[in-house]
Amino acid sequence: MNIPLVGRSKRSGSCGTLAPWGTLSAVAVFVFPLILYGLTLAPTVTFEDSGEFIAAAFTLGVPHPSGYPLWCLLAHAFTWLPFGEIAQRVHLCSAVFAAATVWLTYLVALNLTRHRGAAWIAAIALGVSRVLWSQAVIAEVYTLNSFFTVLLIYLVLRWKESRTRGWLYLLALSFGLGLANHLLISLVAPVLIVWLLTVDWRALIKPRVLSIGTLLILAGLSVYLYLPLRAISDPPINVGTPDTLTKTWT
Repeated sequence: MNIPLVGRSKRSGSCGTLAPWGTLSAVAVFVFPLILYGLTLAPTVTFEDSGEFIAAAFTLGVPHPSGYPLWCLLAHAFTWLPFGEIAQRVHLCSAVFAAATVWLTYLVALNLTRHRGAAWIAAIALGVSRVLWSQAVIAEVYTLNSFFTVLLIYLVLRWKESRTRGWLYLLALSFGLGLANHLLISLVAPVLIVWLLTVDWRALIKPRVLSIGTLLILAGLSVYLYLPLRAISDPPINVGTPDTLTKTWT
């Protein structure tokens, strides 16, 4: 059975559909780095923001600005795991999203090159790079930011191939959620907008697309309501006490 993961191509050697062994390579490109990160995971609290982030994740607190509400919620879910110390569980959150970033990189490279081997090498090269690996084994927000960055690129590629509005809407929601993790992802927006306009600017300026896209971005940004809602409860980690919408904005 063929499993569609990327768009069809008319060129020879097309990877429009992947045979079972191709699917296994896509699974391996996630599992391999995840095992690697798991084996090298920091055993306890590390330097810089690690202690603050671990405490914020465990208590559903508010870390330093911009508060990183989406990361706090996702990392808190990892604290429910029935094994390891609390610090290790939160570190594992970084490892999972780093591995997911590598997997998405594989899909992007496969879409662009139509060559499984080249895509696999490119993805694994990112996975074992010093920067990503260093962030994958500690409590930090950057692997989740990397995940959303590559996800946005992948969604643009899927829309470019199919011109289906659903990909645009998923792109808008993902961008809003990415901002709810780290504002740094806003730097990707100009590049994506130019790319989208170059492909088909008429499809983007339709009132329905603009209105639904805007609502979906706002839906992603609504995760920031976490900050005043949790600040009101005065958790142990409550930097800046953003217990009103005004304090949250500033």
